Amino acid sequence: MEVGLFQTQSLRVVMSKELSQAISLLQYSYTEILTFLQEQAMQNPLMDFQELGSTFLKSDRDSTKSSIEFDQLRDDYESLQEHLISQLHFLPVSSEEELIITYLIYSLNEYGYLDEEIEYVSEVLGKERELVKSSLKILQQLEPSGVGARSLSECLWIQLKRKHQETPLALQLLKDHFEAFALKKWEKLSRELHVTTKDIQGVNDQIIHLNPRPGLQYSNERHRYITPDFIVKKVADRYDVQMNAETDFTIRLNQQYMNVLAESRSTEAKAYLEDKQRELQWIMKSLHTRKRTLQLIMEGLLVEQEAFFSNGMAYMKPLTMKQLADKIGVHESTISRAIRNKYVETSFGTHEMNVFFNSRVSDEGRSSSSAQIKEAIQALITNENRQKPLSDQQLTKLLKEAYNMSVSRRTVAKYRDELHILPSSQRKVYVC
Repeated sequence: MEVGLFQTQSLRVVMSKELSQAISLLQYSYTEILTFLQEQAMQNPLMDFQELGSTFLKSDRDSTKSSIEFDQLRDDYESLQEHLISQLHFLPVSSEEELIITYLIYSLNEYGYLDEEIEYVSEVLGKERELVKSSLKILQQLEPSGVGARSLSECLWIQLKRKHQETPLALQLLKDHFEAFALKKWEKLSRELHVTTKDIQGVNDQIIHLNPRPGLQYSNERHRYITPDFIVKKVADRYDVQMNAETDFTIRLNQQYMNVLAESRSTEAKAYLEDKQRELQWIMKSLHTRKRTLQLIMEGLLVEQEAFFSNGMAYMKPLTMKQLADKIGVHESTISRAIRNKYVETSFGTHEMNVFFNSRVSDEGRSSSSAQIKEAIQALITNENRQKPLSDQQLTKLLKEAYNMSVSRRTVAKYRDELHILPSSQRKVYVC
C-alpha cells in the first residue's frame, strides 16, 4: 500500500438559501406564489409586481392601500407546510439544520409522510447522511404528531412515543410484525412473541386512537374556486396547452430606485440596493424556471395522455412520474414537486395534475391504469344498495365481470381507501 498525500476532486451540491427558495417556488400553487410575491414586494424597494387586472405594487410599502390588498389575498387557511414552518422558526436549530428541515417539510405528501429517501436528500443537498437523519428527527417532533414518518408503522410509533405509551411489545408489532398485526393474525403472533392475544389487543386499543394520516387535517381540499394553471383546448385536429392568462403576473425592476443606486454616493445604500437587486434577479430566474418546467411537464403529458384529452378518464394511460421524467429529461422528484396543487382545465373537467400519473395493473396481457380502476370502483359504490354495500371481495369480482379488470382484493381496498371511501361495514345504512 502506497502511503502519502493525494489531492482529489469531488463535486457537492450545497443547499443555499436561494436553492431552497427555488425548490419552494416550484411547488407553490398560484395563490401561494401571489402571497410570496406580495411579501417580497413589500420588503424589496426594487421590485414592482403586477398580477393580471391590477396596478403595480410599488415601493410605497407602508401605504394603507397596499396593506389592505395584501391582507385580502390571504385567507384563514393554513397548509401543513405553513404550519410546520411556523413552528420551525421557534426551534434552536442551526442554519444548516433549518435548510434541511425546510427541504424535508416541502417534501412531505398530503398525509404528512416523507416519500424521499435519506440518501437522496443527502445527495441533493450535499449534506452528510447523519445530519439529514438528525434533522428528520427534529421535524418528527413537530405538530401534528406523526408528521415526517416514512411509513404507517413509523407514524404510529412516533405518536405512541409522544403519548409515552411505547412498550417493547408495541415496538415489535409495529416495526417487525406490522402486516400480521394489521391483518389480525394475533394467535400466530402470540405464539411467536410468547405473549397473550390480550396483550396484543391492549396495543391495538392504544393504536386505534392514533391518527394514521396526520397531514390530512391540513388538506388543501376546501370550499374554494379553483383557478386552473393550464388550459388544454383542441385547435384544428390537435390539442394545445397554454398557461392560464388569469394566473399570469409581471415582475420588473423599479427604475426610480435603480437611478438611486446609480447616483448614490453612500456605500451603505449602494450595498443595500445591490443586495436587493441580486434577490430580485434570483426570484425572477426561479419564476422563469418554474414556468418553463411546468410547461415542459404539461407538453409531455399532452403527448403521453393524448387519449384522455380526446376521450376522457376511461382512456387514461398508465404512466409513472419516472417514465415522464425520463422522456422530458428531468428528475422524477422535480415532477413530484412541480405538480403539487396545480390544476388543468380540459374538455372533461378540471383536474389536479397528479391525476395523470397512474400505476399499471396487469390484466392477462392488457393493462389498466389506477385512475381507470378507481373510477370503476367509484361507479360501483355510487350505485350499490346501501343496505347491502359491496365488500372489497365483491368489488374485485364485479371489476372483472363488468370492466374486465383483474385486480386483487388488497389492491381494491387500497384504492377504495385512497378515494376516502369507508369499508362496507361502515357504509351500511340500517332501515328503522
